[in-house]
Amino acid sequence: MDSHGGFHGDGDTYIKMAFPDDESKVLVEGIENNKGWKKLPLTDNLYIAVYGEKSESGMFGPLVKDENGDRYFPWISNGYYFFLDRHSESTDEKDDTELFNRMSFNFTIAIYDIDNNTLHYYKLDT
Repeated sequence: MDSHGGFHGDGDTYIKMAFPDDESKVLVEGIENNKGWKKLPLTDNLYIAVYGEKSESGMFGPLVKDENGDRYFPWISNGYYFFLDRHSESTDEKDDTELFNRMSFNFTIAIYDIDNNTLHYYKLDT
């Protein structure tokens, strides 16, 4: 799914790719040797962005959702994630601590689900 093309290229992209067992082993080896990928669990901010958070005042997030508000990513507990903050105000593209302190969102997140040999990729530009 790709909805980019709006004002200044705003929109989002979601890709889900499943891999056979033999290819998955090679992919996991590559992920484990890449410093950009981290072992789950997600940070608090990324968890809220991907899955949302309920509180006494209501629900916040998720940001990673379709036009109906449904989450793209299933619950994944065994795997790796990659995050890239592409916002113009970002001082460290690997750091998500300022994610919710801005008026817009420009980031990429990917989660590889080891149990299901599935890569979920999402890019948001607002």
